[in-house]
Amino acid sequence: MLGNAWEWTQDCWHPSYVNAPADGSAWMDSFCTKHAVRGGAWNNVPIFIRAAVRNGAADGQDYDYSTLTGFRLARDLP
Repeated sequence: MLGNAWEWTQDCWHPSYVNAPADGSAWMDSFCTKHAVRGGAWNNVPIFIRAAVRNGAADGQDYDYSTLTGFRLARDLP
């Protein structure tokens, strides 16, 4: 799944994992202006095409990820 498109996540962008939720839930803020994208896209060099790579994406404020970002649908099983 890696390398096709950056994956848009629900998490707000934070430069580190300090104070991140320990239970695996999304890390949300009341003033979230950027969301984390993960995984790299087809146009990246190989070092960026891995699950550990993440970056902050805003609506055109920094780098425009709009044509290189997708999302994955997921749900909890009963």
